[in-house]
Amino acid sequence: MAKLEEKNPWHKDYGVLKNTIYILKKEKQYCSSAVWFKLMGIVCGSVLSYFWGVFGKYVIDIVQSGNSKEACLRALLNLILLAGSAVAVLTLGNIAAENKTWYRFIKIRMHMILERIDKALHMSYQLLEQPEVLDIHQRATSATGGNSNGVEGMMRLMSTLGRNLFTVIVTSFAVVVLDWRLIFALIVITVVQYLYFMRIIKLDKINYWNVLTPVNREVNYMERVTQDFDYAKEIRLFHMKDFLLAKQKFIYAKQEKLHDYHFEIWFWHALVINCLYVVGRALVYAALFVAVLKNGMSIGDFTMFLALAISFSENLLSFLHRFGDYRNASMQVDDFRSFLEVSDEEKEKQYLPLPKADAYEIEFHDVSYRYAGATTDAVSHLNLKLHPGEKLAVVGLNGAGKTTFIKLLCRLYNPTEGYITLNGVDIQNYSREDYYQLFSPVFQNVEVFAFPIDENVSMKTPEKTDAEKVVAA
Repeated sequence: MAKLEEKNPWHKDYGVLKNTIYILKKEKQYCSSAVWFKLMGIVCGSVLSYFWGVFGKYVIDIVQSGNSKEACLRALLNLILLAGSAVAVLTLGNIAAENKTWYRFIKIRMHMILERIDKALHMSYQLLEQPEVLDIHQRATSATGGNSNGVEGMMRLMSTLGRNLFTVIVTSFAVVVLDWRLIFALIVITVVQYLYFMRIIKLDKINYWNVLTPVNREVNYMERVTQDFDYAKEIRLFHMKDFLLAKQKFIYAKQEKLHDYHFEIWFWHALVINCLYVVGRALVYAALFVAVLKNGMSIGDFTMFLALAISFSENLLSFLHRFGDYRNASMQVDDFRSFLEVSDEEKEKQYLPLPKADAYEIEFHDVSYRYAGATTDAVSHLNLKLHPGEKLAVVGLNGAGKTTFIKLLCRLYNPTEGYITLNGVDIQNYSREDYYQLFSPVFQNVEVFAFPIDENVSMKTPEKTDAEKVVAA
């Protein structure tokens, strides 16, 4: 990926932070309510993750308060009513956030697709045809594909990461209060888990998925050959049964060996991660036991700090895991933004108004055109004058430059050398849109849009289409 991006002169790297700000601006531009629902989901989802641990502390404190049963019961009922109301509000907010954001994200993405389409439609044909621009356009298209990719991926993952980060920040205070050394231990354990996870991902990609792809092609080919009726005659006539079965067993053995490797490395991953999980929990309990024995921590506080410490470590690990996906989505947003910022210098020029005349004379002045990356000209030093009313047939072998000549005439291409004039004035002095109005070309491949035939003829919206004029035409 990096090498491809270095070779493409149109690609730009914006970075995760700038892309995050960019996506937030797009959300505000196209559907500002998505931002507020996202924030609501972050807060509500975060609080719900450790709410019951805090609730348990107060329940235990009430039970151990030494008050009368009636007083304890009243306090518990009040707490339950308060906690129930809080949970109802938080749950409602979380559900609303989950159900109100996903289609808003799609709406925002569709607007960004329109941005991409608008850019492509207004870009000059010659620029759009360049391989590097086609490449960045294709990658911008992929970036607006939806789900966990590109622009929508950043929007969705931003909610998850925001909830993880908010939870980590809130619960970190409790962990520091419990024992400031514990937070460093939990961070180290979490980072080790994450680094080991990333190592397994890398090994799995290199030694399993990359190798499995060609092996799967071999498996599919052998299954097709041995079961396709088209090969049945040759297999029988030339006694190929044993040969093909041996071949298929050999390929299956290669596939099985790869599967064994895949499941083995993930087994060790699960073992190591769970061992580190146990170590982390042991440290949390150790810190809590010390707090109980030395500082006289109550059972209620024990319950609350346990829930907060566990929530801290789990959300930190989740944040690290999902940040890799977020970074990948951000790289795709780089592609989207790079395409939108492809500069078309002609748009910045000041143009002359196209002269209204009864007849136009077009002349090629020593015109040459060479395609990007080519070593020879497709059209070389062409001098030609097209007189008003003249009929001209351009004849030549395939590849002689006939289509290139027509594209130069229509100004889909600009000459590499020389220039073209309209009634003596260089056509570069007129806007493309005005100049295009002079032509009604019918190319070799005629494209008919999937619209009613009258709209194909008029190229206007239904209410602006004159049906009688279309029939007459």
